[in-house]
Amino acid sequence: MRKWFAGLFALVLLCTCACQLKASEETDVPEPTAASQETPAPESQETPASESTPEPTEAPSCADAIVGEWKIVSVEIGEASYDPSAIRMDSSVSFYQNETGRMSVTTGGQTFEETIAYKAAGNTVTMLDENNDPLTAIYDPETNTIRMEWQSAMVIVLAPKGDVPETDGEEWKTAELERYVADDGMEMVTIRAAIPAGATLRIDFQNQEDYVYVSDKSELSYRKIRIPVPVFYPNAPVGTEETTIVPKITITLPEGGEFDVECPGFTVTFPTLLIALDSSAKPTQDGYRVKAGSNGTYQLYGFVRSNEEGSPSVDAGVQMTVNGEVIPVYEGGIILADLPVIGNAPTTYTLIAEKSNYVTATVDVVVEP
Repeated sequence: MRKWFAGLFALVLLCTCACQLKASEETDVPEPTAASQETPAPESQETPASESTPEPTEAPSCADAIVGEWKIVSVEIGEASYDPSAIRMDSSVSFYQNETGRMSVTTGGQTFEETIAYKAAGNTVTMLDENNDPLTAIYDPETNTIRMEWQSAMVIVLAPKGDVPETDGEEWKTAELERYVADDGMEMVTIRAAIPAGATLRIDFQNQEDYVYVSDKSELSYRKIRIPVPVFYPNAPVGTEETTIVPKITITLPEGGEFDVECPGFTVTFPTLLIALDSSAKPTQDGYRVKAGSNGTYQLYGFVRSNEEGSPSVDAGVQMTVNGEVIPVYEGGIILADLPVIGNAPTTYTLIAEKSNYVTATVDVVVEP
């Protein structure tokens, strides 16, 4: 239990130091000082002797009153009192009928747990952890709370879970997102979401099975999901290099009703396809201008590349069309086609190269007679 409290004590201090620093930067306003006054001595009074003094009776045991699950509602260090929910502390203390119990606290990504044995005498609860370290707690029947003090440094106040009001009923309606690169070089995002007791969290993936998590907790809990960025790709040709992706997240409450969860977006830069023809074609603003041969046809020879570093071949998965008609793309991204002149006027052919998760390339080729 000493380890449990020491860890809790350190975590509370770490989580609250920022709040204390912010408060210390605010302007200090001195409290008004009352004028010094002498307090008159009370008049002497005799206390009438009672005819008989009743024998002291032992207070009834609180053993039955404390059985159940309790939650930390306040942590007092010195003269300061902290709300655990404000520092995202998830905690519980359970007392069972067989005089055993369980302590658990999660905060700062760490979880501390202890199995305890306890004895109740009057309003005093004496607990022993797995190493037989003792801790004394006092049950207050008027407020229905339990106070546990550790080494005169910290006091923890417990209340039954059913009596603890929700501190932020809107907290689950927003999620946090963080982007990073994994050790293997894969781009990842982490989504941290709050989930009400018994609710279902769903993250929509367009091209694979959705992520679904059903909470089995009896209170609001948090879950962190790590997702490779390519999972969010559309797996279809795209129109612009930079695209903002906003994960679609929903919460379905156990009593019914599905609600959108607000989540930040992140920007993805897709590679762009490029279409180039051989040196016989003259570049123009919109594409190329070429001359038909003696047979009235221009034999197109070109290739498809991307603007990625090294211009790797993208022949696999590329669809190439000429005026809507699909033509093959050969190994190395090579494209071949016959473009005849229609009539005696210059004829325009539109070449379009598409590939999933690449920006589409469009080039006009004008064939002159």
